[in-house]
Amino acid sequence: MPAYLSRRDTILSAGLLIAGTALAPAHAAMSRADIADDANRFKVYARVRGGAKVATALWWISGIIYAKIKGDVAKPLFRVLGASQNTITMRADGGLSQTMEEAGYFADLNTGAIMARWTNPITGAPSTPEPYKMKSMQAIAKDGTVERPNAPFPITAYGGIGAATVNGDTVWIEENFSARVGLLSPSVEGRKPEVIAGQFRVIDSLATFQARVDDVMLGDDQFVPATLAFIETDPWFPWMNMGATDGLQLWQLKGRKLRNADELPPDLRARLKADYPDFI
Repeated sequence: MPAYLSRRDTILSAGLLIAGTALAPAHAAMSRADIADDANRFKVYARVRGGAKVATALWWISGIIYAKIKGDVAKPLFRVLGASQNTITMRADGGLSQTMEEAGYFADLNTGAIMARWTNPITGAPSTPEPYKMKSMQAIAKDGTVERPNAPFPITAYGGIGAATVNGDTVWIEENFSARVGLLSPSVEGRKPEVIAGQFRVIDSLATFQARVDDVMLGDDQFVPATLAFIETDPWFPWMNMGATDGLQLWQLKGRKLRNADELPPDLRARLKADYPDFI
């Protein structure tokens, strides 16, 4: 999600710092009525988005990034693929704390191969795509407020976790954030963040997680299979060489929670292990 998919590059890539907070006791099995109860939205979210108990959940993500130029239809630019790890802990005060680490690559639209070079079809300019790797932390208070003390750059964030929707044997829960961020692009690992006074990115990140009701009803020591649908709008990254083109990126991603790294596509798993040996 950059990330989104954030991608997460998403609102969660803001690198929010959280203070240590006591954790709530583990929660037991839930009923169908419990899942639909708005008071339990964080518990449902933790089961669907996160791992068993406070374990880290591993997600495969894949999708297409479009150029949405003002006054024109959206045009596909390239693919994005990667993996995301997410750890969620329930807090004794009714809120939650969350840590997300994600690594992703940009790939050719037709072949799906990770690109070392790319020619912008809008401007004709050649460029070098920058793979991204980021780690972020955030906390959400019981009232839904996103807590963001001591962020290393200016940020104003809105949104939160929506109520669970149950229909038939399926449950959906939404994670929607918007932010005005004083960070020009997702940071390449080891590079100083690109922050320029007075310049901001406005990002909208809309994620929907889906699981089976029967799986969510199990005790919190059980793995809950889940999938993701993710949409994000983001300004052009500098490496895209869009010049003065008036528009934005439109990310459309899908994802699946995995039991372990062996379920990642072999080529992606090999690349991640080569680039980031300690990541997965």
